[in-house]
Amino acid sequence: MGNWRFDEVVVIDLEATCWDTTAEKEVFISEIIEIGVCLLNVLTGEVSKPRGLIVKPINAIVSPFCTSLTSITQDMVEQGMAFNDATNILKKEYGVSRKIMAAYGNYDQNMLKIECERNNLSPTV
Repeated sequence: MGNWRFDEVVVIDLEATCWDTTAEKEVFISEIIEIGVCLLNVLTGEVSKPRGLIVKPINAIVSPFCTSLTSITQDMVEQGMAFNDATNILKKEYGVSRKIMAAYGNYDQNMLKIECERNNLSPTV
């Protein structure tokens, strides 16, 4: 199967902008603000290359509620990278186009697909 690697899995954990009230949730759109990533060797259980990629949202702001849940602040995301730059790191440094990806639950998978579509990227990253 080409250059596919099945002995390593790319594990991601996303953080996205969020709000406390229903009214805020109806007004604002969630955007990824951090991609936590590492490699998991499925043969040994060894975790390598852990990293947190802080992403600057296009439209959303980090609410105080979001900061209380994630510890990520508006100042942090303003210094963050574009989502496209983060996905390039996932491709080049973690080989996501050649490895299985795993995340905790469907939320991260769905959010990654939405963010890729929003940024005109292939949802396979």
